[in-house]
Amino acid sequence: MLQTFCRALALLSLMGANVHSFTAKSSGSNNTKKARAITKLKRVNPEGWFSLMIPKQMPKSSSFADVDGRYYSDKDFNINYTYWEVGSEPNFIINAGRVGSPLSYKSDSWHCSKRKVVRINQTMAETGLCEDEGSPLGFPHIYIVYFAKLKVPYDHKMVNSTFTLNVSYKETAYAHLAERIAKSISFSNTRPRTLVPAQR
Repeated sequence: MLQTFCRALALLSLMGANVHSFTAKSSGSNNTKKARAITKLKRVNPEGWFSLMIPKQMPKSSSFADVDGRYYSDKDFNINYTYWEVGSEPNFIINAGRVGSPLSYKSDSWHCSKRKVVRINQTMAETGLCEDEGSPLGFPHIYIVYFAKLKVPYDHKMVNSTFTLNVSYKETAYAHLAERIAKSISFSNTRPRTLVPAQR
């Protein structure tokens, strides 16, 4: 009887392992299908002096209350950009000790990897992948493009500013798409006819 019981227990254990494996594979397959479903992108021009690609189904952008920039957000992605004049970092950045490249910042919940220096529109930029385990919005994976010095409009003139583009996403299956979105950024080669006054 004991031998029969042991065989039954082993069989149940094996069945459980197979069910777990099937569930994991199904979950991975579903994530891949979701990623493929949102590969259609559209180019947007949020302020008139640069453009980037975003998923076609994303709603219109919203502005930040305390810094220049805008963000697009839905259940899968949060795409945002911020900028400020060099040497005029916002207080919340200074107080958090995060002046400079966000790719250089480290904490118990924030770390970055795959850092590269690239050239976009004749301007040097730094790219990388960061993990934010404490993300309040639930987007733990972030692909970042950071410009230490970039000409942007402020007070009806072009000034040297830092510029950061963050493409945050929930599922690792979106990693390739997030990188594609981040690297799609394109800046105008000419001064825009109408400069957008910065909102401080």
